[in-house]
Amino acid sequence: MQALVDDVLAGLDTRQRAAATLGPGPAQVIAPAGSGKTATLVARIGVLIAKGVLPARILVVTFNRDAASELSRRIQSALGLMPGATDGPEVRTLHALALLVVVDAGHPARLVADRLPLLRHARRQVLARLPADAFLPSAEELDSLVSTAILEGRLHPRPVSDVVEAYRRLLAIRGAIDFDGLLAQALVILRHDPRMRVRWQERFHHVLVDEFQDVDATQVELVGLLAEPERNLFVVGNDDQP
Repeated sequence: MQALVDDVLAGLDTRQRAAATLGPGPAQVIAPAGSGKTATLVARIGVLIAKGVLPARILVVTFNRDAASELSRRIQSALGLMPGATDGPEVRTLHALALLVVVDAGHPARLVADRLPLLRHARRQVLARLPADAFLPSAEELDSLVSTAILEGRLHPRPVSDVVEAYRRLLAIRGAIDFDGLLAQALVILRHDPRMRVRWQERFHHVLVDEFQDVDATQVELVGLLAEPERNLFVVGNDDQP
């Protein structure tokens, strides 16, 4: 492993190599697109393993399934790990990770992958009760407002708040949960259930996050909780995105 890690480090520039070989504790690597942030993250994983960290104790988080698949491939290729190995670093999207936490806590999750049809249904229910000249944003425009209500607890004025409540009722009737609900429920579990929080914190000794510029406050808190108490949180992100 050390020889492979040395090869990976040799392909980095001085600053990338310094980031990949940092000591324990929190670290944030911010750089422009195309500057080798993901290569630095892969090297960081190799450094940890070479130092004796069990691969299965390393959690790597990214933000969609294609990115997770590509990152897994790069880790396996660079570090000589077998494809599909169950004892390698765990590479997950945040939503897949949240689903594991929710199910592990004993909450069955019937996931709604596309909530727009339900949101359109909720919008029609509310419109039917409003005056003919009333205005409601489209379901596509309401989508982001529903996210802020679920993830941030933001209170919207009526009739938008009525749509949010109608949408939540439709989910409840179906015993379903959407992607935002997964994140919110996983966060509630980790915040308020000490047994589950310790269980998940003990599962991973290092948490690494790719494309950190894409995270919201809920996601930051989620990965932050998982990285406690050692706070071995290593994040890489793009400095020219908000």
